[in-house]
Amino acid sequence: MALPSSESNGTRASTLHLIKANHNQFFIWREFLWGAIAGAFGEGMMHPIDTVKTRIQSQAILCGSQ
Repeated sequence: MALPSSESNGTRASTLHLIKANHNQFFIWREFLWGAIAGAFGEGMMHPIDTVKTRIQSQAILCGSQ
């Protein structure tokens, strides 16, 4: 049985390092994507409510009532 050479161990270590780096980049992009989806969903749900609230408030100012 042949023992692996130091060159193949170095190649294997660098390959593992690249796989780990790619996994970390994927994790960062995945978290960024989930944050963007959550932000878009939250804004999509709150925008109509804020629009109605603003119109009610400005209508009260225009009519002079408090």
